[in-house]
Amino acid sequence: MLIWICINFNINRRRLLTSIDCSNDTPIVSIVVPAFNEEKVIASAISSLLASSYPNLEIVVVDDGSTDRTAAIAEKIAALDFRVSVLRLETNAGKAHALNAGFAATRSDYVVVVDADTIVDRNFISHIIEPLFFGKAQAVCGNIKVGNTVNIKAAFQSLEYSWANGATKTLQSAFIGITTLPGAGSAFIKQIVLDAGGFAPTTRAEDTELTLKLVQSGFRIVYQPHALAYTEAPTTWISLFRQRHRWIYGNMQCTRQVRLKKIVAAPGLLLFLFHNFLAIPLSLILAISSLLSLFSDSIIPIFELFVASSFVKIAAISLIDSQDTRKFERIICALLMRLIWPTFLIVPYTASIMNIFQRRPVGWHKLERTADAINPVTR
Repeated sequence: MLIWICINFNINRRRLLTSIDCSNDTPIVSIVVPAFNEEKVIASAISSLLASSYPNLEIVVVDDGSTDRTAAIAEKIAALDFRVSVLRLETNAGKAHALNAGFAATRSDYVVVVDADTIVDRNFISHIIEPLFFGKAQAVCGNIKVGNTVNIKAAFQSLEYSWANGATKTLQSAFIGITTLPGAGSAFIKQIVLDAGGFAPTTRAEDTELTLKLVQSGFRIVYQPHALAYTEAPTTWISLFRQRHRWIYGNMQCTRQVRLKKIVAAPGLLLFLFHNFLAIPLSLILAISSLLSLFSDSIIPIFELFVASSFVKIAAISLIDSQDTRKFERIICALLMRLIWPTFLIVPYTASIMNIFQRRPVGWHKLERTADAINPVTR
């Protein structure tokens, strides 16, 4: 499986690396940036988009009723660059509503969604729209990385993102079954989003909800490993719990619409169900079993297999991720992560299960920004 993923990843890299003539004759690409109280990060996000190698773009910043200086900062940038416009919503109605308002305000047939806390690579736009321009897909998932590995919690998330993108999304892309087009960096043919009814405000995972609708409608969604973007990860256990609680709960809400109708897409959808219902408790059981095996006379060397699997995972990430320059640190981090991460994730997982069965909604849990996310290439 590891060899198959690596081969498929590299084939995917070559297949999706088609040169775009970045002249002023290229079609206009619209970028929607939803923002609510993002004064610490909005300027950096817009600046990274304006520095794009793709010349013909418009940036629509949707201020979702912010109570801070988000709109004022964005409007100041818009006054200096005609490519930026600011759409101000009077009240905070949620990210789904902001995205739908942004889509309605765009002029292009190609729309890229980028979160306000995300720094994009200079060639991000050029790469993420390639499959759309050349008819290879109707939606594209970018390669999202953690841009603020300032502590062990962020380092865990960096490893998780690398594996989720490099391995999971490569596997899902091969079976036309990508189940989440992340808000941090994704691209769409505008009309298919409008025809699907846009982003639904009824779940806490509006990106997953829309993606599942598109997959099951037969649209081609691919993963573009060249389209690099760097997001800000939570750096405290409390903020991380709130984020994961919302993500897990939102994805569980979306599972009700999974229909394994298309044989080709079924493996990707099954992987989605496994990750959201079985992966976390199974990982915890494996971690506990491996530790207990150190103090028993078990014939099966569970702990040794546990350690070996961590090395295999890091080897896979290193083969897939050419920008991975801290392999030794990642090996140590992976060993710790295999023990600590499932122990932590079982808490928001359990809370989400209880919320689902008790039919109690989960709040958005707005994260406090630190503005630590950077593009390591331009650091």
